Amino acid sequence: MHLAFSQFAWGSSSFNTDVLQAQIITLPTKNHKIDFDFMESFIAELEAERIAELSAYLTVIGHDNFELYSEDRQAVDYF
Repeated sequence: MHLAFSQFAWGSSSFNTDVLQAQIITLPTKNHKIDFDFMESFIAELEAERIAELSAYLTVIGHDNFELYSEDRQAVDYF
């Protein structure tokens, strides 16, 4: 995955649309169709890993028992 984005200079003012147009993006397939189920499962797995890491970190620093203000909860729910 890192190789696919190696041609991009993130944040650079010399962005070149020709480079973007020349990119070939491959998606996982199953039976010659895009495998959306796999991608959704993979993303859910990544999210679960990140949440576990965050939970472990919050436990270590003693901030694992908290409640959000209603405005904060609305912002989280929005995203």
